[in-house]
Amino acid sequence: ALTDDGFLTLDDSDGAAELYAFDIGGNFLKTIAVNGATNTDWEDLAVAACDEGTCVYIGDIGDNDEARSGVTIWRAPLVEGTTLDAVACNLAYVDGKARDAEALLVFPDSSVRVVTKSSSTTEVFHSPALVCDGSIGSLSPEAELTLAEPVTGGAVSADGRVVVLRGATVGWVWRDCLLDWSTPPIDLIFVGEEQGEGVTI
Repeated sequence: ALTDDGFLTLDDSDGAAELYAFDIGGNFLKTIAVNGATNTDWEDLAVAACDEGTCVYIGDIGDNDEARSGVTIWRAPLVEGTTLDAVACNLAYVDGKARDAEALLVFPDSSVRVVTKSSSTTEVFHSPALVCDGSIGSLSPEAELTLAEPVTGGAVSADGRVVVLRGATVGWVWRDCLLDWSTPPIDLIFVGEEQGEGVTI
């Protein structure tokens, strides 16, 4: 996820509840502990506006065994230093089914999309706003996509007008589509990557 002075990354499932900061040239800067959070299967993260100013959103949305009753997005105000304080924003798919997902999209209007990882049909689920008070919000179906690879990451531009999804070696860009997922995307090829999982814009 892109920040004002570089970008943040994370570890996958069962890793420490930490983020890793790099400058724009890829030089490691620091480890950031995310207090209050656990890493069940972190897959994606975003930096976007929130009531506190700017927040980091961590998508604990992976579920390789499709056994989780819900997913969690950890939200933490982005501050200087080496610690962030996170709250849990819990979500469940409206049909009650579990799904594996690796892409989290956070938009300027505070709505979120979770995009599933599938070798067949990619599903996009929508929540109009995160609920972070201990209750469980709903993820409702928004679109089904047929893509060349399973989705492993995603990002949204700061103004919400550009959406990127990626697979291990290729990606797709929607520009000014107003989230009409039927709009044909622009295809990307990530040269030299065999298993890419992160993207930011």
